[in-house]
Amino acid sequence: QPGDRIIDIAGKQTKGWTIEEAAKVLRGKPGTFVTLRLERPGVSTPIELRLQRMTIHQSAVRRASMLNDGVGYIDLKAFSDSTAKELNGAITTLLARGMKTLVLDMRTNPGGLLTQGVRVSDLFLDPGQKIVSMRGRVPDANREYADTAQQRWPQLPLLVLVDGRSASAAEIVAGALQDHDRAVIIGTPTYGKGSAQSVISFGPEGGLKITTARWFTPVGRSITRRLPSDDESDDQLPMVRERFRTDGGRTVYGGGGITPDVVAGDSTTPVMEGIFIRAIGANAGHFRDAVTDYALFLKGTRGITTTDFVVTPAMREEVWKRMKERGIDIPRSVYDEAEPFVSRMIGFDIARYVFGSDAEFRRRAAIDKPLQKALELARGAKSERDLLRKATAAAPAPDSVGAAGDKQ
Repeated sequence: QPGDRIIDIAGKQTKGWTIEEAAKVLRGKPGTFVTLRLERPGVSTPIELRLQRMTIHQSAVRRASMLNDGVGYIDLKAFSDSTAKELNGAITTLLARGMKTLVLDMRTNPGGLLTQGVRVSDLFLDPGQKIVSMRGRVPDANREYADTAQQRWPQLPLLVLVDGRSASAAEIVAGALQDHDRAVIIGTPTYGKGSAQSVISFGPEGGLKITTARWFTPVGRSITRRLPSDDESDDQLPMVRERFRTDGGRTVYGGGGITPDVVAGDSTTPVMEGIFIRAIGANAGHFRDAVTDYALFLKGTRGITTTDFVVTPAMREEVWKRMKERGIDIPRSVYDEAEPFVSRMIGFDIARYVFGSDAEFRRRAAIDKPLQKALELARGAKSERDLLRKATAAAPAPDSVGAAGDKQ
């Protein structure tokens, strides 16, 4: 349970282990057993558990929740062999709970199976609408993927969250929904992984993976982001981006990755937060332990009675004491100047350990700028057309980036 500390795995003490080292010992052939011992707050002696190893399916849908005003939220973290099925089930469940608008969060989603990217797009598009095309060096490598089934929820307004770690199949889905005006895309530009590879086998010795084709969105935008060459820097890359038109005539930009309709969120780390993180360095785990230890202490005292509690200076002082007990030696000024970051971490852990993971999620959601922007746009919107209209009004005027002309 939350707060447990594993001290022994298979007879080996875990002090000083990394997560990777612990996972290596825990994993094994399905059906075999492993014994571990753990310490639990409030229990005087270690608890011993004997666990049977089994094949574990990691769900692609990390969370499906209802937010305010009939807005449903789904956190989609991967494109594995069951992603479309899981997403279908999650949406059906939320609709039964009164969902009127869906926010699909694909931030940090690295992609996965192309077939699942196509099937997820299928859920929201109409038969015959293009999803993605592959263009290679030779005509035989060219392929097009299009929707083959009626969309499941044509009247459901949809917003999609992306960021710089949304890649591959996640970009295929975001690009297809944007090009067909089926979703409003919110966040920061995506990674730009739009290449297809082929492997030339060398037999038992290995093989050579080479890029043989690139992926393009329905209106013809290349998903592949150009990286600077050895003698270029990022600011030397061409600033001219090609303009394209969606089905409804909206302007979208090429140049690699998917540029959101509404840019929200900041990919940079605040200065003082960065200084604090660098200062604790290898002691980051001990910092997390100090915060968790204090959260569990508060759980035991039952002193926190409402989920909208405020992190006070006294709370930060208690965490500071626990950091010092764990040997974290940083200037007090660095800790104090990182107060916004430290307070967030304390607040998240208290919410989680005192009230549960849903309370932690909602506390995080309250300061999640892209998600809050999505909720703002969803408010009062009855259709996808309403969302697109509001997004167009909310989007800033194009920056100084040049344009190479429209393509339809």
